[in-house]
Amino acid sequence: MNLLYVFLTLIGFANTITASGLVEYYVALYPQNVGYLQQRLLDISNPLSSSWRKFMTKDEILKYSSPIYEEKLFVIEWLKTGNTECNDLGDALFCVSTEETANTLWVINENNYMIPENFGDIIAFVEGLIPIKSKIRKPIITTTRKVKNIPQPDTHYIGLEVMNRLYNLTTSNASGVSLAAIEYQGNSGFNQADINLNNKLNNVLPDNVSHVIGSDTYPDTETQLDLQMEALLAPNSDLWFWDDNNWLLSFSLNFSNSANIPDVISMSWGWAEDSQCSIISCGNKTSEDYVNRVNFEYVKIGLRGVSIMVASGDAGAPGRTSEVCLSNRPVNPVMPGSSPWVTSVSETFVVESTNKVNWTTKFCQDNGCASGSTQLPTNFEQTDWTTGGGFAIYSSEGRTTWQSQAVDTYLSSNVSLPTNFSRYGRGYPDVSTIGHYCPVYTKGILEGVDGTSCASPVFAGMVALMNAHERSKGRPNLGFLNPLLYYISDEYQNTFNDITEGNNYCTEQNCCPTLKDGGSNYGYLATKGWDPVSGLGTPNLGNILSALDSLNSY
Repeated sequence: MNLLYVFLTLIGFANTITASGLVEYYVALYPQNVGYLQQRLLDISNPLSSSWRKFMTKDEILKYSSPIYEEKLFVIEWLKTGNTECNDLGDALFCVSTEETANTLWVINENNYMIPENFGDIIAFVEGLIPIKSKIRKPIITTTRKVKNIPQPDTHYIGLEVMNRLYNLTTSNASGVSLAAIEYQGNSGFNQADINLNNKLNNVLPDNVSHVIGSDTYPDTETQLDLQMEALLAPNSDLWFWDDNNWLLSFSLNFSNSANIPDVISMSWGWAEDSQCSIISCGNKTSEDYVNRVNFEYVKIGLRGVSIMVASGDAGAPGRTSEVCLSNRPVNPVMPGSSPWVTSVSETFVVESTNKVNWTTKFCQDNGCASGSTQLPTNFEQTDWTTGGGFAIYSSEGRTTWQSQAVDTYLSSNVSLPTNFSRYGRGYPDVSTIGHYCPVYTKGILEGVDGTSCASPVFAGMVALMNAHERSKGRPNLGFLNPLLYYISDEYQNTFNDITEGNNYCTEQNCCPTLKDGGSNYGYLATKGWDPVSGLGTPNLGNILSALDSLNSY
């Protein structure tokens, strides 16, 4: 019985370094046919294509992406010389070594590793050899600021009744659709009783988390928020909790190579694209290498028909690597929200209102809910933090066909723009939903939580409802959403509510300097149509479902 079999049988894909001194890690190889698989994903995601939603299986994808077998065998044989056992994942390897062996093979020194020079053109990246370098902050408990002469946020909760009004949730049944909250860096968990309580008070039946991948340790704010929002928006869905102790590459390799995966996933994590090596150890590779390899895994996930929702970030266009508005880092796109192969979700707040509403749920009757209907992008001046957005920076993340017209219109609209940004990069976010005063229960105690960490699972819940609608008509899941979203925004009226005010040149600590024309070198302004603050705007689910029925009648 070999080392890998014993290790997987005992604890599965769980820890980087175990108590027994074993090290688990992923060796991501350079895949083949990247361009072909990207085009294939664009084709099956195009609502006007005859291949729309003709998804691929895991094995079909790996037939194209796996590198030349002799090259892979070269790596495997080298690892065996160090008594390392590896599981072949097609275009990657999952390996288990003793800590001593791993240190020798990968020349681990001072929290870094080295890929041998003769494998430099075969091995794209290695993740898991060394623990995460730094912890990324969690969502914040809701706050408001009082700045004169600007719209103020409503200081009441966003119960399900509010979301019904804001997003025209004409259906509330996600039966048969699976939906997952993806967490990172370990020590995450949820409380099923809290999920059930939030549902009950909002007149929604309980929805149990049926699949747990990784360790459900103790309830943390991030996981509680993600799962409670998904459960509220997508009743009767098959809920998943998937926790990875490492970072983006480890999760995506594990996910894309799993036989059983959920239909929709939401990720509320991110960090600056050019600073990925400050989160994980890059060895003799770069942040760009890391981003490129992760993006390819997202392509593979999309090819299998999975919809990926990702938070656009909570520190504006400067991001958390430039909270104090550094002049040498004015705008910093956040990965994975900036990936071309995900649906990036920005967030809004509800403007305060004197409207009177006769609430029907016990939640809103007991706690008070926001009565207004106008939404604006979250901003430091109003909520103490700012929604993210901008343009991806690497050459592999150029603007794709589904977005070209929308971004070109924005760039030529005479709106004030930063002096330096990646003009030809993928623009994000794609859509916006609520991210202020989201109701979360922790051990039965209610608190309001803020962040794109709320917006992403809220929209993921809506996507689950879209999939359920399609399945009820005998049609497949929607898969990678962006080509569809931009198309129906252009072709069908009122599928999105445009947001034309606001900016993201503030962070979580202050607002950055502005220009004479009202813009800033540190971010962007919202305007008519798509923009890198609110994307296409907020969704009108009822009208989107009608557009889907119209599309499928052709």
